[in-house]
Amino acid sequence: MKIVPVGRRFAALAINVAISAVVYCIFAFCKPEGLAFPLGLILGGWLVFALFAAIFGGTPGDIAMGIRLVDVNKGQKIKIVRATFRALFSLFSIGLCAMGF
Repeated sequence: MKIVPVGRRFAALAINVAISAVVYCIFAFCKPEGLAFPLGLILGGWLVFALFAAIFGGTPGDIAMGIRLVDVNKGQKIKIVRATFRALFSLFSIGLCAMGF
């Protein structure tokens, strides 16, 4: 297992932020029927980050930059529960001016 350079991680984050902006715009302007705005935004973020990480081994930005998320103990893709907590704590970290990154 290799540690990924900071520049590649930053580029992956920039890609993820751009995708998040697109998801936000979709839910802000399209307002899907029967789906409350905040819930739709949360589900969209979960879909893009947690579900993508659990199924494909990384967020879209990670995949584009050749970064693979693995469980440190097993060396395998992370499970959906861990990916969900990772996404939630990433939001918390972003709220703290990205101090957790």
